[in-house]
Amino acid sequence: VAPTCSPVTVAALAAVAVSGAAMAQVTLSGNVTYGYAVSDTYSGFGTDGASLNFAASEDLGGGLKLSASMGIDGIVETVSGASTVKANGNSIVLSGGFGTVAMATGVGGDAVALDQVMSLGDGTVGSTIGYTAPAFGPVTLSFTRKSGDAAIGAGAGGSNASLNILGAKYAAGPVAAGLSLLSWNDSTSANDSRTVITASYDLGVAKIGVFNATHSFTTAGVTDLKNTAIQISAPVGPVSVSYERGSAKGGAIAAGQTNKGNSLSVSYALSKRTALTAKTEKWDTSATAKSKASSLLLSHSF
Repeated sequence: VAPTCSPVTVAALAAVAVSGAAMAQVTLSGNVTYGYAVSDTYSGFGTDGASLNFAASEDLGGGLKLSASMGIDGIVETVSGASTVKANGNSIVLSGGFGTVAMATGVGGDAVALDQVMSLGDGTVGSTIGYTAPAFGPVTLSFTRKSGDAAIGAGAGGSNASLNILGAKYAAGPVAAGLSLLSWNDSTSANDSRTVITASYDLGVAKIGVFNATHSFTTAGVTDLKNTAIQISAPVGPVSVSYERGSAKGGAIAAGQTNKGNSLSVSYALSKRTALTAKTEKWDTSATAKSKASSLLLSHSF
């Protein structure tokens, strides 16, 4: 579990010569994570993540509100020596009684930790526009259109094709569930489709979640890619423990074969904004071969 951010409010001053100019309240937050990682193919120290995020909002009147945010990833040097600086989520969101319209270019996260097994696509930069309707009791409906620039991850990655996402979420007390219907609509993915179902229950002492995704290919002879996972997380004092086990079969995986994997993460909160996290995972790469990776990371949020 990532440390809780403690945003800092910064006053963006107008030009000195301009009398009575409005001041924008900007929220500044960020994170720096550094540590050691080892796997079958590499080992070494490096920055796992460094980001800086700005957010501001304005009341437009008439029940309308506009929010804008911009994120920047710092220089991230991997154990292989590569380094990058990239945008980490820019968005403009208009909300009101009609619902919410969000326009964003950013990095999507993965729906599951075991992306090596699930093959759902890492979170990479993508541009989207989406509409979320006002909640109908515990149910929220949404539609998102992604342009054909790059994969957006979060169970929707894997190609640079454009796609449409119909979504439904349910949340009531300790129960939460989600349904996403994805349809690709250009020649890159030949009108593939994917159905993603998630559900979770908070027991108080622990939270249990399940994940299921089925990707249907229009390419002749390619069977559906089916992914399933179970996720369990629990706080134990200052320690948070998370375990995930998943499997994948079909698609490019050899016929009759099911690849499996598991991931265990233990995070110790040194404070509200600093944590030490140890993680280990193992997954099948074929019917006879396995891979594994472990890391120890120190993370500070502000």
